Amino acid sequence: MAQCVALTKDKTPCQISAPEGKKFCHIHSRQRWWRRFFSLAAIGGILGFIASVTGILSYVGINLPQPLTPLAFPTASSNQTLIIVANFEDRSEGRYIGIDPAQYIYEQLWSQIQKDKLDIRVERLRLEVDNNSAESTGEAYGASLVIWGWYDAITITPRIERIIAQTEQISIEEGQHLSIASPERLEFSVITDLPSQVTYLTLFTIGLDRFTRENYDEAISYFESALSTIQPDANLSTNPSESYFFLGNIYVLKGDHDKALPNYDKTIELRSNFDLAYYNRGVVHGDMGNYNHAIADYDQAIRFTPDFYSAYINRGLAYYSIGNYANALADYDKAIQLNPNRAVAYINKGQLFHIQGYHDKSLIEFNKAIKLEPDNAIAYFNRGTWYADSKDYKRAIADFNKAIELEPKFIKAVFNRGTVYANMGNFDRAVADFDRTIELGPTNALAYFQRAIAYASKGNFDKAITDLDKAIEFKPDYAEAYQVRGRAYTDKGNFDQAFSDFAQAIKIDPEYYQAYFWRGIAYYYIEDFENALADYDMAIQLNSNDPNAYANRGNIYRAKGNYDLAIADLNQAITMNPVHAEAYLNRAIAYEKKGDKEKAIEDYRMVLKLTGDPNLVEQAKDGLKRLGAK
Repeated sequence: MAQCVALTKDKTPCQISAPEGKKFCHIHSRQRWWRRFFSLAAIGGILGFIASVTGILSYVGINLPQPLTPLAFPTASSNQTLIIVANFEDRSEGRYIGIDPAQYIYEQLWSQIQKDKLDIRVERLRLEVDNNSAESTGEAYGASLVIWGWYDAITITPRIERIIAQTEQISIEEGQHLSIASPERLEFSVITDLPSQVTYLTLFTIGLDRFTRENYDEAISYFESALSTIQPDANLSTNPSESYFFLGNIYVLKGDHDKALPNYDKTIELRSNFDLAYYNRGVVHGDMGNYNHAIADYDQAIRFTPDFYSAYINRGLAYYSIGNYANALADYDKAIQLNPNRAVAYINKGQLFHIQGYHDKSLIEFNKAIKLEPDNAIAYFNRGTWYADSKDYKRAIADFNKAIELEPKFIKAVFNRGTVYANMGNFDRAVADFDRTIELGPTNALAYFQRAIAYASKGNFDKAITDLDKAIEFKPDYAEAYQVRGRAYTDKGNFDQAFSDFAQAIKIDPEYYQAYFWRGIAYYYIEDFENALADYDMAIQLNSNDPNAYANRGNIYRAKGNYDLAIADLNQAITMNPVHAEAYLNRAIAYEKKGDKEKAIEDYRMVLKLTGDPNLVEQAKDGLKRLGAK
């Protein structure tokens, strides 16, 4: 769905990937190579149901046991489903003559429940309820559904109030994405005899109850059974759009978007002005990456409901995903205008500002979100990622801790906290967080990859290679994992395996700069200078902005005795990075080999000014000693 936000500094290249359906941002810097790979994961009512029934036929009621107390009955237990059928209001002014519709619906429900041996209790409430009292009545009895309504001389209108409903779902992503919605009131119209209509109503009601209880497989069975009662050649005007709609919702919740789409298509075919059907179909298209289709559906939802807050949020995120930042900002601002007290629009604005480089504005929006909703884990996660990107690691850890406290299974927050610990050099805590990430997502290739980097940083190359094996198992085209495993094999001295991995990384991505860069180092180690030079030529062709590539090629030229070419490359590296101690050291050696003592001494002394690295300092002092200088 939402795309990963690249939270990198201007000069830091960022690669977006989506392992296991999660989108993360890989951040590469030019520190010590094992620490270079730690990255941040960048920053989803009541249901009314109206039926018009005409052409009422009389019937013979079946004998059923009646409640012992017609006006009151026991409330539902904590694990029990209760459906209440209340009296229907007589609006006929005495002109209606026929059956008691509430009693008939009750009897049909009771009969179907007994037939199917369902764990549902249905009770007859011999009182009338209305818009103002249906919900509170259902809550008082602990019911999941309340059926009520009215009738006049020719029409019966049942309505279902859904007391226990799923809360609005919000994805845990860098930009909040509101998920599928259920309508506050769902209307359908039929013209036929009451028994035929109530058969559909009964099966639909039970399906709705099963949906509410998250028993999705049973719900599918009842909705499909309800649809099967609608014969295409019958003289009916029943509109079964609501069954298709809830089937679509179920398939979304089950993660089967391919089955959800045709059900929403059918819903819209039957009811072309159904705002929530367009909205939910837009959610599915967005999750599938079909952002233009999603935008078109959100347009329709907003056309029919101009104050549709969630549609503006999701359309803004779809615009964001295709790089239309102006329209995205306009939609987020409209959402804030509609409801300034919800955090989601501020979070998404913060992400939008961040990707545009307006970092101060971004932080302001995240702070607004947290002030409005202090228990919003996603707001803390995004602000924590902002702090991490700004290298304010202490505040980043605090925000990730809060996000995890609020949502203990918030996998991205755990992952990012591990990344921050790794960047702080606390590899034990980093490994612990990556362990937890893998526990929450056992097939998460990126988590194995990052834990491998942490192990390698501790010098445990065997464990690093084992984790990289798993990363490649779960993501066979993971070029970066092959490249890093090649580096681990290089450090172990297993050059054949290293070259094999580098070759595979380049096969997957022929323009993968770092694969050439590190293979060049492996060739240098075995003194295959020609192949090393060829790889660095390619690396510089692919990325001419990396001083390390020039420094390394210069060092290879120096090893070959081509001191002038070496000095030219090292000059370029120093021009690009005036504090590049290794480049000064290698240039000093090249000058010394050429016999230019003064320049060599100057460069050796510069090394001592720039670094406290024991290895570099020792080499610089040895050079000065050889040249008789201090």
